[in-house]
Amino acid sequence: MKRWWIGTTATLMFIASGCAAGTDAKSGTSGHERHTSGQAMPTFVEQSTVPHVREAYAFAAANADQLQYIPCYCGCGSLGHKSVKSCFIAGKKANGQLEYNVHGSGCEICVHVVLDAKKGFEAGKSLQEVRQQIEQKYGPQLSPTNTPAPPDGM
Repeated sequence: MKRWWIGTTATLMFIASGCAAGTDAKSGTSGHERHTSGQAMPTFVEQSTVPHVREAYAFAAANADQLQYIPCYCGCGSLGHKSVKSCFIAGKKANGQLEYNVHGSGCEICVHVVLDAKKGFEAGKSLQEVRQQIEQKYGPQLSPTNTPAPPDGM
């Protein structure tokens, strides 16, 4: 039993260190387009080998307001990230077009956190309930970003 726990912990630490140590580049969508659910995605999303990364970026693009209140657990706080939203969405350009962050395209932890949030919202859970569920799942093993709590009623 101890070997399983040691192996799992070592794997999680390896993944987390790889995510946090990566670059934190931004990319717009011009010149890198393929439409996924009406949202243009940059090439680095389309070429990622991380499972379900396209689904995570599409969900992040459509739900950035909620994801700004969901912590990330990959160690990206050292990159200045404040929530899991930061791993996928860098901001908006002057023309209103989303600016994507390459970080999430190479980090399985980020993708899992976003997809766990998606599952919770699809199950009808509130933002507070989704955040609590994610904190319970990842918090005992990994350190979260310094993410503000969602406002009441959200």
